[in-house]
Amino acid sequence: MSTDYTEPVFQQDIDTELEYATEGWKNFYEFFERLKAQGAPPELLFKISEITNIYKNLTDAITAIQPCFPVEKRR
Repeated sequence: MSTDYTEPVFQQDIDTELEYATEGWKNFYEFFERLKAQGAPPELLFKISEITNIYKNLTDAITAIQPCFPVEKRR
């Protein structure tokens, strides 16, 4: 598979990545809550919390750059 580096990046591409990051954030938050309810060790909860925060920060960063990309024109 070859990547065409001249192909533009559109807002829709960024939107897709935002969806992935948001899903990751939701999933790890749910993992945290489930593990907490199951009595997981604090060290594991801390690590899961860190990953949750990484996803949250990622969603914030992607949202901040979203307006920088053009909206693809309909064909």
